[in-house]
Amino acid sequence: MMTIEPNAADKQEKTNFLHTLLNSYAYLETFIIISVYIALGYLIDSSDAVMLNGKMSYILILLAIITLFHGFKDGLFALFILAIAIWIFYPSFAYIDFTIAIFMTSIFAAFNHYWTYKMKESEVASGYKGAKLNELSKAFFSLKISHDKLEKNYIIKPLSIRKSIEHILNKNNIINNDSAIQDKQKAYYLDFIELLKHVFSIESLSLIYLNKPTYCESITVNNNILLVDNKNITVENIFNDALVKETLESKKAVFISNHASESDYIASIPAMYNDKVVALLVIEKMPFMCFSSENLVSISILLDYFIIEISKKNLESVSDDFEIIKNEKFKFEYERFKYLYYEFNLNSTFLVLRVSQEQQYLEILNDIEETLRSLDLVVTLKNNNLNYIVLFFPLHDTSSAIGYLNRIKNSLAPKNREFNYMGFNMSQVSLLNKYLREDYK
Repeated sequence: MMTIEPNAADKQEKTNFLHTLLNSYAYLETFIIISVYIALGYLIDSSDAVMLNGKMSYILILLAIITLFHGFKDGLFALFILAIAIWIFYPSFAYIDFTIAIFMTSIFAAFNHYWTYKMKESEVASGYKGAKLNELSKAFFSLKISHDKLEKNYIIKPLSIRKSIEHILNKNNIINNDSAIQDKQKAYYLDFIELLKHVFSIESLSLIYLNKPTYCESITVNNNILLVDNKNITVENIFNDALVKETLESKKAVFISNHASESDYIASIPAMYNDKVVALLVIEKMPFMCFSSENLVSISILLDYFIIEISKKNLESVSDDFEIIKNEKFKFEYERFKYLYYEFNLNSTFLVLRVSQEQQYLEILNDIEETLRSLDLVVTLKNNNLNYIVLFFPLHDTSSAIGYLNRIKNSLAPKNREFNYMGFNMSQVSLLNKYLREDYK
């Protein structure tokens, strides 16, 4: 968490630059390769400049390299140049050879498209699962340290760290009903600051967070709100500090013990969301006995977890696709995959079970909760004599959802296996809402 790896960052930056350079000049590269090929063929045999009459089909090898690397557009561009060359250097146009070249280029392009899509799909899926694992790891570790630290120091009542954060966020109703509080977001952060001060004995700190409730950008000098103990400190002072600059560049927590330059702070801890620094906590004063790696790591985890929980609370103001479903965790995950669907066309599946009998509903729900996979979600709705179970399968198609449903049915008693259900994908959310509302008054 405190390690800075400039060499790795430089290598990644050089790799990205080379990749961008190759993509930017793909047509020029294709033109040069084809020109060299034709020139070489002309030097070998001026009557067969494109080398169509050899025992081996060199033209297909060349087109395979260009099309598989750059895609169909560059393959088509290469065919266009070769067509001109065949027209110029041959007494009659080689229709058969050129038709075969077009056909094979189309096949190469299909492979390029499929491989690129699969690579992007795997990268996005892996990125999400890694982020989800990171969140769960922090949540698990927060539960561990809560019993060692928070229950000893939190005088009001011994709550776990997660429960303490939920306790702060649950003040939402009180804050909303208090007309004197204009800035609801600020009230949450102030409560969180008080918790950090109480648990970790922090004497002076500053917290910077985005002035917008949706975390779509990183904090800068111009888009933040500053909560500070020392009134002499300004946003400009914080952003110009060497410790803070290193934190914003590396997107990792930096502590004074690992930093050679002079700084006004002993620790600078960022909160990350979708690879953006959406909040920054800087500690100015803290008792020496409390300034331990365990406490600093705990603060970092608490800050990240708090941002995740705040983002869930804010979903009601940014997402109304599922106004009938009130579960904030469900909305939070849906918003993530909605972005992946519209950005990368990565689909996910919803499965809605409609059950009328209460005993049957409870047995089905119990089996689902016991067999649900870590990334899948389930929410329930009730109205009159109908019970709805809504299952969300991230990055899975309908067949996978139906397969899961069949396994659930096989585990049920025979008399409970008959009920209505319907599957939906990300493009059918409005239809899903209609299905849920059919029996709602």
